[in-house]
Amino acid sequence: MKSKTPGVKYFLISVAIAYVCAAILHFTYDLLGRFFPLAGLMPVSESIWEHLKLVFYPICIVFLCPWNKLIRQIPIKTRVIMAAPAVFIGKFSVAMGYYGLKVGFLIEGIVSDCLLLLAALMLGIYHGLSLKKYFFPAWVCWLCLLYLATDVFLFYVFSFWIPDLPIFQPPVF
Repeated sequence: MKSKTPGVKYFLISVAIAYVCAAILHFTYDLLGRFFPLAGLMPVSESIWEHLKLVFYPICIVFLCPWNKLIRQIPIKTRVIMAAPAVFIGKFSVAMGYYGLKVGFLIEGIVSDCLLLLAALMLGIYHGLSLKKYFFPAWVCWLCLLYLATDVFLFYVFSFWIPDLPIFQPPVF
């Protein structure tokens, strides 16, 4: 008797891959000499906005790259539809979780940040995977693709033109 269905196994592997990708992305920008074209792909500061990239790109990798037999069986249009809400839920979880822990419970630090990232990736990937069995019209795929492309665009724009809002400012230690 199998203890894990392919969906559970895929979920756990996906979360692990996304978490490792996020850890690598966190430090790569500085290691590559702050190479300008990579600024929209990796955090360029310690702001919450920049750390949303650590949720966005790993979730996109998990859903959009055909790295596994199970994911290759899902049409690309469905994978785009799965990725968009997964990214939204993950990013929302990071932003609200960070401010909830910091303001509501006076908790901040590397351990809480790492656990929050893991929880956000798990929530996003879980909800994205829950959409694989549904049929969606083509316009939903285009809307999700527009959302993902807008996120990439905004990551590039706000990496260099930083608004004077708390989410865009690095924390003061």
